[in-house]
Amino acid sequence: MTTTRSYMLAVLVAAGLHGPVTAVAACPARPLAACRAAGSASLAIDDRADAAGRRVTLSWKKGPATESGDFGSPDTSTTTSFCLWDAAGLLLSLEVPPAGLCAGLPCWAPLSAGFRYSDPSNGASGLHDVVLKGSAKSTTQIKLDARGVALPALPRTPSGALTAQVVNDHGPVCFEAVFGAERVSTDAKARTSARLDPRAGVPPLPSQGCGQASPPYTPGVSTADSLLHGGLTRTFRVHLPGSYDGRTPVPVVLNLHGGFGSGAQMETSSRITGLSDSAGFVAVSPDGVADPVFGIRTWNAGGCCGYAVSSNIDDVGFVRALLDRLEATACIDRRRVYAQGMSNGAILSHRLACELADRIRAIGPVAGTNMTGTCQPMRPVPVFEIHGSADENVPFAGGAGCGSSGVAYPSVPETIEGWRARAGCREKPARGTDRPDAVCQRFTGCAPGVDVEQCTVNGGGHTWPGGTPPLVPGIGNCAFGLQSQSFVASSELWQFFAAHPAPVVSAAR
Repeated sequence: MTTTRSYMLAVLVAAGLHGPVTAVAACPARPLAACRAAGSASLAIDDRADAAGRRVTLSWKKGPATESGDFGSPDTSTTTSFCLWDAAGLLLSLEVPPAGLCAGLPCWAPLSAGFRYSDPSNGASGLHDVVLKGSAKSTTQIKLDARGVALPALPRTPSGALTAQVVNDHGPVCFEAVFGAERVSTDAKARTSARLDPRAGVPPLPSQGCGQASPPYTPGVSTADSLLHGGLTRTFRVHLPGSYDGRTPVPVVLNLHGGFGSGAQMETSSRITGLSDSAGFVAVSPDGVADPVFGIRTWNAGGCCGYAVSSNIDDVGFVRALLDRLEATACIDRRRVYAQGMSNGAILSHRLACELADRIRAIGPVAGTNMTGTCQPMRPVPVFEIHGSADENVPFAGGAGCGSSGVAYPSVPETIEGWRARAGCREKPARGTDRPDAVCQRFTGCAPGVDVEQCTVNGGGHTWPGGTPPLVPGIGNCAFGLQSQSFVASSELWQFFAAHPAPVVSAAR
């Protein structure tokens, strides 16, 4: 008799993309929220305690472009961990120590753009063979073969969702394969097999706040809240969907206002609360820090804007702390956290994709381009950019706008080309499905589960398409311009978010 199981493999990564890297050698209690995804993968487990001993094999292929440095230096100093979870928690933790001798020879040997571990004696936790192989193209592959009596037994028969990720104590890059329940089976002899189905959706990853007796916020209404970060009281608004029950993990959309705006203003102008209720996601609208002289709220988005940049406000850290709060107090799906923003908020969403890709799955910038000085996300990020062709504040073609920021903006094509390159999209942009008032293009052939899309609103100005009209026509002599009511940005972005991280890997891959 065969029972269906759901498996996932998760990797431990060090905390933070910048600053000192904390070495972590053990598997975390729960899977990580975001890692580089395989285009194809298979997993086999034989947990029989017979003369042949137990065995675990993993084959992970067609991943996004990976350099050998992303694996660290296992031949000298980097510990690599392989982790396996089911719905009840950690099932298996295998660590591959750095350096060392196996049968009198170095355990680790360098490959072109990678490393190989070989131990004929199966001495270290039963590890026999490990291959970590990168490539400038989407052909990255990982192989694991652990066997023999030294391999620890599973503490229980796997049940529910199962997870596996590849972890090292070198940096933030990790690798993931998600096996849907319909493609995982365990037989009466304790042998489990699984294959990745690129057509299947990815199961939710519940936060620790799931199952609490009462929600911290009232479903169906917006609640103002605050937290302390960086010595400042940071404020935000949370709108739980009316269907929120505290047990079912729900997605999160961060809704970032522009300069001169606020969370409450952005919540209204984007019309996100009604969509939150109908689509079933948490809408979070935070506030930037206000200039103490003029009271103007801005975000530190790298190259822009205002007081937040000049005072080096830690807005990326604030967003991380905000997500920590939500995970601890509400039942959210850690695999489905997205960020959208307007103008300065859009520019911050780009920075979050660059520096917080371990938490943010996809972004939807509106009327803002990428001004992050160095953008090296730990994994490829899906991006859907919306921009008006007649935007005078952040010109489509780049350069200084008519607003008060005093900076020159990168162009939309330059920004999109950057995300295309980071996602490894090999094909030229295809004409997307045009919407009312908008012409769209889409890059495909990217890393598994990643798309890059851009829609140009014909004649559109510096506005949120489909949102409530601005209270004023502009600021100073800088007009906001035309606001389309036919192209509804919030709905378009949610459709894009909802499709990620559901894999969109083509059959040709």
